[in-house]
This record gives sequence, C-alpha cells and structure tokens, in this order.
Amino acid sequence: MKIKIIKILSVVIVILCAIVIAISVLWKPKNVSNEVFKDTVKVTEKGFEYTNSEKDNPVAVREEKEVYDDMHRMANTKIVADEVWGEDEINEERLNKVIMEVMKSSFSDKEKLLTMLHNWKTGNFNNAVEEHNYLWEKLGGTVGKAKGLKK
Repeated sequence: MKIKIIKILSVVIVILCAIVIAISVLWKPKNVSNEVFKDTVKVTEKGFEYTNSEKDNPVAVREEKEVYDDMHRMANTKIVADEVWGEDEINEERLNKVIMEVMKSSFSDKEKLLTMLHNWKTGNFNNAVEEHNYLWEKLGGTVGKAKGLKK
C-alpha cells in the first residue's frame, strides 16, 4: 500500500514540475506600448516618483539578466571599448520602463541599478564607464570592457 502511494505521489510531483516548467518557459509578459512610459516617472530629490499609483504600473518584471542586458546596451552608447555589442538609445520612454521595472523588482542590486538609472535620467553620464563595466561583468563579459567615455 505504501509503495503504491509513493508511486502515485511521485507521478503527481513529476506532472506538477512539468506544468511549472511549461508555464515559466511559455509565459511572456504582456506587451505595453512605449507611450505608456513617456511621463510616468519623475525625478525627485529622494530618487524617483510615479506620476500614477504604483498599482497602475503595467510593467512585468523580467529576469535580472534581461534588465542588465537592456541597461548594458544603453550604456554602450556612452562608452569606448574595443568591441561593442548592441546599442539602444537612452530615451525617456526606455528609461521610464526600466525604472518602473527595477522599482517593482526585488533584485539584490536594486538600489545600485536605480542610482545608475537616476544618473542617466538626469543626464549624468560621468560614471558611465564604471556603470557599463558593472553591467558587463553581471552579464559575464569577456570582450568589450569600457575604457573611457565617448567624446
């Protein structure tokens, strides 16, 4: 009797694991138009503030590596390196979207990322080399370490 129960529980656990894996692989955050992010975040002395309530934040929080990759591609527009793989313009919509996502996250380096984003939102790229290299290292970078700022 005990062996039969153990076999049934094993099958149930395997099925539940398969369902969880399938959901995590197939689930995609809903696409939200960048227009939503135009005026959603404003800079204050204490950091950032939503112009809407936080519950209205339509952003789904992605994996840290995906956020690092977005921020890394933005940082690439400001640095000089032997090789640069991908650049995304730093604009208000893109910044607001990432800010909202990081604010909503529970990333271990959330404050560091928000400090970088605050710098960029206020037009301060003085630390872009260090910021780039932090993101580059988090992504396991081996080629393309920043050497300086673009003129």
